[in-house]
Amino acid sequence: MNSRFISSASHDVSLELDFFGVFIGLRTVVIVVAAYFMNAVHRDQFDAHVEDLATTGIFERVRHPMYLGIHLFYLGIAIAAFSQASVGVWLIIFTFNNARANYEKKKLEERFGGEFLKYKRNLKKWISI
Repeated sequence: MNSRFISSASHDVSLELDFFGVFIGLRTVVIVVAAYFMNAVHRDQFDAHVEDLATTGIFERVRHPMYLGIHLFYLGIAIAAFSQASVGVWLIIFTFNNARANYEKKKLEERFGGEFLKYKRNLKKWISI
């Protein structure tokens, strides 16, 4: 066999393995971050039985941490599947949850009035950096 061909083929395999490792790592990070957001919502909101406007804990950083966690989870799945169909599913889920977040925003404005408006001004809908 030609040694140039073997060297070139092993180099291609090495690049593919490097890409695969980065790909798996990225997917894992996205899914872990998603799990963090979803768990933080339960800990900060549901386990504490909060009846007032939640503005502490995870809610200091993200207005909709549960939906953000869901978005990131499905984004991780889309990255892992590496297909147009999985990206399409992610876009549908994002659109649906975005509409739900908008509906909840209206309900929170009705229930908490100025307190929620102030909170909303200080924090973006999805990620505030």
